[in-house]
Amino acid sequence: KLFLKRQAAHPLRAVAGGALLTAVLQGSSLVNLVLLTFTGTGVLTIPHALAVILGTNLGTTLDSWLLVSLGFGDTAEWLGFFLTAVGGLSRLLSSKESKWVTVSQSVMGMGLIYIGLGLLRSAIGGEVEGLDFSWLKGYPLFLFFSAGIVLTLLLQSSLATLALVLSLIEINGLTVPAASALLLGAEIGTTGKLFLASWEGPAVKKRLALGNLLIN
Repeated sequence: KLFLKRQAAHPLRAVAGGALLTAVLQGSSLVNLVLLTFTGTGVLTIPHALAVILGTNLGTTLDSWLLVSLGFGDTAEWLGFFLTAVGGLSRLLSSKESKWVTVSQSVMGMGLIYIGLGLLRSAIGGEVEGLDFSWLKGYPLFLFFSAGIVLTLLLQSSLATLALVLSLIEINGLTVPAASALLLGAEIGTTGKLFLASWEGPAVKKRLALGNLLIN
């Protein structure tokens, strides 16, 4: 929180800080919810918060590249097991007052996310491998775009939608244009979380949620 407050004072630093935090935390949702709280209490102005949100979108794409670079397979899952083990041991060996407790829990969280993505890929691959997806080619791209919005609203994570789409591409279940349309829809769907969180509160929180939607 202190890091976000310092970074948001300057537009370029705000974008860079949002990207860095999102890349490390493996998702923009947590950062955006903190921004919503800061904006609602007057700690940040909407322009400063929107600069950080722009950075969170860039950070999400860094996560995407990391996922692909790891091979989106066993490497990512084994990295998850390693991070979870390291974070868990560090947490057990740290005293409750130590700052390492928070660091350890963050490392464990990152590890569990990678394990989850690996399991998602394995489950999807096992279920749909060998199925005939040729019937999907006749549908317009707008339908895939709409499906991306709905899917991400249900999964509450554009990164999870990405993992699903990459799995389908890997087994030739989707064409690149259709997959791109799905991911464009996911960018809109991921804004739903901020709208839900801003439903109760001052009008400034709703303006920030609307700004997030317009950026995406």
